[in-house]
Amino acid sequence: MKLNKETEYALMTCLYFALQPEGTILQAQQLAEILNIPRAFLFKIVRKLVQHDILESHRSRQRGYSLSRPPQELRVSEIVEAIEGPDVFKRCLFWDKRCSDEDPCLFHDLWLQCQEPFYSKFTRVTLQELLDMKPSPFQKNLQEVKHD
Repeated sequence: MKLNKETEYALMTCLYFALQPEGTILQAQQLAEILNIPRAFLFKIVRKLVQHDILESHRSRQRGYSLSRPPQELRVSEIVEAIEGPDVFKRCLFWDKRCSDEDPCLFHDLWLQCQEPFYSKFTRVTLQELLDMKPSPFQKNLQEVKHD
């Protein structure tokens, strides 16, 4: 399973919100500038995150987006599945376009044994737990980013 750039940006966006005070509302254009993500690409990502109840859209006086739930209630798997699709954790690690139960690759049976523990880990880890893990350079960069 290879995650795409869209998923990386979705995780960056959610992690950035998780670093802000609860209830912070930001416009997509602000996020695009802060996180250095192409604007049109971020709008597409934000739409998916709203559809999957990860972000909340605000259309009142203060327009923008916020996390729909506290970071300790948002699972990493929800974010990944919102972007990649519900079958992301079931795809073959090696040949996702060519591998299936009907036409298995060499590693198919081995991957089937690993899938459940792998998926289980992602469904248990929350956005907050991801932030609390040993800080990576990626997280340090996010923490240094400021917004007005």
